[in-house]
Amino acid sequence: MLRNYLKNLFRNLRKHPATTGIHLLGLTLGLTACLLILLFVHYEWGFDRYHQLGDRIYRVNMIEYNGTETEYSSITPSARFRFTH
Repeated sequence: MLRNYLKNLFRNLRKHPATTGIHLLGLTLGLTACLLILLFVHYEWGFDRYHQLGDRIYRVNMIEYNGTETEYSSITPSARFRFTH
């Protein structure tokens, strides 16, 4: 069965090289995008998994208002930082 598929593949490649090339390029790009997304999700889910109480770790976000601008950051301010309302 695999031999028949390979024969068909090479015949199609000989008869329609441009269409086959486009299909192979699309398949390659789709698989590459899928693998990159999988690697990114695996990387993001890996944070704080090593910690025994990882479900209790929280992230501190800071919102700073400067006149008309609003700045969001995920850093913790130093102890001498003064909050103004």
